[in-house]
Amino acid sequence: MTQLKKLAYACVACSSEEPDHPSRELNSHTPTTKGWQSPRFCSFPQTLVLQMSDAACDISQLQILSHQSKIPTKIEVIVGRGGSTFETCSDTKRLGYISLDSNSRSNYQARELKSVHLNVSKVGFLKLVVHRCHVNHLNAYNQVGIIAINCLGNSNKIDGLVMTDNYHKQTHHAPGAGGPKKMGGEGKTFQENGVGRRLKALDSIKLSYAREEDFDSASDIKNCIVNVTGLAEACDDLEERMKRAARDEDYAEAGRLKKQKEACKLNMLEALEDAERNYGGKGGGGGWEDDARYESPVKSPRGPGVGRVGGGGSVHRTPKGALVRDVFREQKEDTFGADDGVMGGEDSKDDWEAGGGGGGGGGGRIGMGKEMRSPPSSFPGDGGAYRGGGADFGGDEYVEDVEKTVFPPGEHPLEGVTLMNDMKDYGDLPEPEAISKGMDRTFVNSLEGILGEYRVRCFLSGNWLLRDAVLTKTSMMIEQHTDFIQDPGFEAAAPALCSMITKAVEDRNPKVFLTSLIVVDDVLHEMENCGMEVGKCVGLLEGVVRTLVQKLSDRAQPKAVEGAFSMLVNFALSPSVGHVYMGNIAIRQLGEREAKAPKTVVGRMELLGKLVKEFGEEAVSGEKVLDFITGPANGYLNKSNEVRTAAKELTKKVYLHLGAKVLPWLAGLSDRAKREMKTDLSKCETHGEAVEGEEREVVKSGLPEDWKDPQYDHAPAVKKQAPAVKKESPRTAGGGGAGRGRGRGRGRGGGGGAAGGAGGGNVGKMTEGAKKKEEKKVESEEEEEEEEEEEEEEEEEEEEEEEEEEEEEEEEEEEEEEEEEEEEYSDDEEAKEGK
Repeated sequence: MTQLKKLAYACVACSSEEPDHPSRELNSHTPTTKGWQSPRFCSFPQTLVLQMSDAACDISQLQILSHQSKIPTKIEVIVGRGGSTFETCSDTKRLGYISLDSNSRSNYQARELKSVHLNVSKVGFLKLVVHRCHVNHLNAYNQVGIIAINCLGNSNKIDGLVMTDNYHKQTHHAPGAGGPKKMGGEGKTFQENGVGRRLKALDSIKLSYAREEDFDSASDIKNCIVNVTGLAEACDDLEERMKRAARDEDYAEAGRLKKQKEACKLNMLEALEDAERNYGGKGGGGGWEDDARYESPVKSPRGPGVGRVGGGGSVHRTPKGALVRDVFREQKEDTFGADDGVMGGEDSKDDWEAGGGGGGGGGGRIGMGKEMRSPPSSFPGDGGAYRGGGADFGGDEYVEDVEKTVFPPGEHPLEGVTLMNDMKDYGDLPEPEAISKGMDRTFVNSLEGILGEYRVRCFLSGNWLLRDAVLTKTSMMIEQHTDFIQDPGFEAAAPALCSMITKAVEDRNPKVFLTSLIVVDDVLHEMENCGMEVGKCVGLLEGVVRTLVQKLSDRAQPKAVEGAFSMLVNFALSPSVGHVYMGNIAIRQLGEREAKAPKTVVGRMELLGKLVKEFGEEAVSGEKVLDFITGPANGYLNKSNEVRTAAKELTKKVYLHLGAKVLPWLAGLSDRAKREMKTDLSKCETHGEAVEGEEREVVKSGLPEDWKDPQYDHAPAVKKQAPAVKKESPRTAGGGGAGRGRGRGRGRGGGGGAAGGAGGGNVGKMTEGAKKKEEKKVESEEEEEEEEEEEEEEEEEEEEEEEEEEEEEEEEEEEEEEEEEEEEYSDDEEAKEGK
């Protein structure tokens, strides 16, 4: 039986992606692989399109390694044949779908590896339709993620073919007889940066390797030249299309094409530099500067760690961001484990295998072991930095050792910043590390245009002191109306600033977060001053608002919650955002997972209460607020005492405007709870119809006022006949008189007295029995109420104790994190002094 091999592919299209987890991460399996993730609160389903390196390969098995917490419920598999793109395929077929487990059994600490047998032939494209996520407390933004994809089968490819992006011309893929046909052609891109001249130099090196019968190296260089040539021609083609769109006044399309052209040119130069670095000295020098980012995970036929670095193939990035690699020779490739199962996530003890040392000055290479190891679930940057920032390490645990830049007196980019720790001034701060190559260049370039390269490096640094310092400096620059506020003007700089603060408010360091709120307030103030349109302001600040709303549930950082709450109120008060927009944000119904988190529910209710109190029904209608309370959160009957209290307080604020109209929403309460709520509402002021309190009226002695027993209807008759007996003897009269009351006649006064006494006595006995019966009934009800109150008090005490324990644990964790940060910083300082 033929051994299955790993088939190379490139992810050439996706419906959407998170900037820090683009789809191109699926193209390589390295120790730094982070995988693909969908954006926050995206629509479903999401799609991924994989283009196979061989347009007619046979796929026997598909393996998908899911994220440990951002898990899709199912993934559909569709194959396509006979087309240059998936949309133009002449034959597409849906094979079925893969279901994934919710992973709750492992407490979201493991990753599930799904293997499915396909047995399909002549496949050019593989389309994955990713459906909605499994809901869990770690997936706050309803995202889905895939760490790695593996296709196993047999390739029918012809040596020399190169897989590039879909819009490349077919002529780019054809092998040349002695090199690219357009070597140093007439295209504009060939003339810039000496591309044509540099390609000719590489072609000469290729021929020298061929003369020495080092055909593997010659083939690698040839493929690099073909790839660079294709990208150069693609740049020229994009520029022509951009100019044509500009002539037609389709400026949106022209702008999109310009960005593609710039990305294409950047990728071309990176690929050319890679080739020159690896082969410019004919094996005598250098190696890969960034093995983890660019190295191919497949092993060279010559074996791991033997010969020149890059011998396994040249890798560069296409205009669409997908990795393009040369897969021209059959290679012995390692694969995932063949069986279904759950692979270790954060707690996995498996390490990624590193290859041996290189020969000939080439350096080492990162290879794969005999089975696919799960990449670490916690990536650099999780320590508090922005994900993707700060070289290839983003956490506070690591700061790259970079030679410190010296600035002339008074020209330091952080001039005037007061530090928050024991350092004397900004000059004592460490040098910010280089910007990661994986960062969105559009975002970085826009920030550099207004802040400068040094400040952007500080902002994307893994050191929280640098991030805090540059945010403080940005606030100073806005307040002083310097630099970018005057030229090109605030409105032109607003998009870049808002992108910056959107990322800044996501910082997990509370000190940096609070400083970012100062910058947010400065930006909002400038928006008001320059009179920007509300729609434009809302669009720029939308990400900030949503992040701050989510921050309200972070009760472990009370100062951060207080700051977020104040900023949200400022948004509502500002004419640039307004209370109507904030009301729509606050009233958004909670999801199933959010509704089960008491802190999230309470935070939203408090925000709604503030908006209702300040703006009334102008911000949000009372009916919608009551629907929110009785919706998924089930505020009145929630098991959390904190949620029930917040729901009651919010209802009181709504009652001020609606009055008795709130009663239909209280129908689901128990009689006792309803009476208590009505009593509380009756004490509040309202602009509408008031609610009357329902205090229970209990008569503890005597009969109730409406008591009446028809059996003794003759008793009042005795009362009426009494005056007619005046002429009788005193004994008779006395007996009759006594008989009316409580039976005091006791037989005195002869027959009349006896009758009266007997009658009065019977009525007296009956009234006393009814009174005792009623008293017992009242006592039993009081006892039941007391028992219920005691049970409720016990439950509330237990809940309060649990909440206090949780808060104490969170505070302890926060203190430990701060201590670790201080220790790490002190370690860095000691290391610095030691150097």
